[in-house]
Amino acid sequence: TGEDTLSLHDALRSDNIIEYNHIHHLGRAVLSDMSGVYTLGISPGTRVANNVIHDIYSYSYGGWGLYNDEGSEFVVMESNIVYNTKSEGYISHWARNNTLRNNIFAWTGDEGIRCAPKTEEFYFTFQRNIVYLTGKEMLWGDWKKDKAYTMDSNLYWSTGTAEPTFDGASFEKWQARKHDRHSVIADPKFVNAAGFDFRLQENSPALDIGIRPIDAAKAGLYGDECWVQAPKQITRAPLKIPSGEGFSVEEAEGFENMTAGKSPDLDVLRSGKAGAVTVTDETSAAGKHSLKFSDAPDLPPEKRPQLHYKGALWNGLACLSFDLRTDSGAAWEMESRDHGKNGRLGPALTVSERGELFAGEQKLLKLPADQWIHFRIDYLLGPTCTGQFDLTVTLPGEAPRVFKGIETSGRPKALQWLKFMGAETTGNCFYLDNVKLEVQ
Repeated sequence: TGEDTLSLHDALRSDNIIEYNHIHHLGRAVLSDMSGVYTLGISPGTRVANNVIHDIYSYSYGGWGLYNDEGSEFVVMESNIVYNTKSEGYISHWARNNTLRNNIFAWTGDEGIRCAPKTEEFYFTFQRNIVYLTGKEMLWGDWKKDKAYTMDSNLYWSTGTAEPTFDGASFEKWQARKHDRHSVIADPKFVNAAGFDFRLQENSPALDIGIRPIDAAKAGLYGDECWVQAPKQITRAPLKIPSGEGFSVEEAEGFENMTAGKSPDLDVLRSGKAGAVTVTDETSAAGKHSLKFSDAPDLPPEKRPQLHYKGALWNGLACLSFDLRTDSGAAWEMESRDHGKNGRLGPALTVSERGELFAGEQKLLKLPADQWIHFRIDYLLGPTCTGQFDLTVTLPGEAPRVFKGIETSGRPKALQWLKFMGAETTGNCFYLDNVKLEVQ
């Protein structure tokens, strides 16, 4: 890494060669904001090439393969193989004038590539690379600055969909923005992608657009045979992705140990100056207490009564359940994300002033006012995440209603942020009880 500088001034680093390394099993869900190879600052003549990088798994955000961070400039990254990362295979963050070519990014945890330019002056070139995913979205971040990158002659493929998206749009619309004009969506025909053998077969379409084969066998130790073979004699436990930790709602949150009439003793509480969140004994789904959200007119979103929970769930079936009662005319929303309020949106629900329950744009049913209703959300996390959740709604005296396969807009593979909030400023109230979030 370079010095701790965020500027683009001349720096005392140049001509660094990082090549033929085998970099693997970093982070182990303990560290965050990390990558297999990380650069910082101006580095003319620096080349990162022919490395094999895999199994990079962060605690929270930032388990990337290749990372050009702030001020990185004049770095060439080529002929690297990156796979099994929690986050994208590559990120460009406030970096400029860097080149990525002839790399393979496969089985990355989120999307394939992430772009975070400060202005259009912060740009990079991405050519003759393979992006091979299970998900739908090839790109993530800020891709609105069209002059911040040059992308062409790349091969994209998703094993999960025939129509992957680019900055949320179709490949045709992406090309209409003058990007990837000579790129293709096609199966690269790896020898055995499931077994992490990314050699190209003779009939691979990648060869037709100028992508060269990468010899992964050359990465790693060299020299004396005993030295080369020594690491292979070590038996390492496989990386087991933990289910998660940190959420304070693993046991049902019934607010029973809190004082009625006062704000709850929760560090995660956020409430507006006019709106309020208080413990109440006016009504409850079970026990004596619930949490009352009192909205008020003319409140901006950040001032509406709301409750945030933070934690980290990474793997397994996440089950969120809660009871909620709405006054007539009140509106509320619940949402979950992977990295705080600006992260990818996961399971989310809203109820309008008319009592209509929505998941995104999909209207599900109308809820009665002044009655306790039970909600349960099941969402699969981790590498096999589909981006869909199942919702069960139980009205008093009725059989549960199940809505399966509801699409999330962000398709997050982890959940680290949960929010309940008033959705309108009508002055009406809703009540929350028995909040529970666990992994099965």
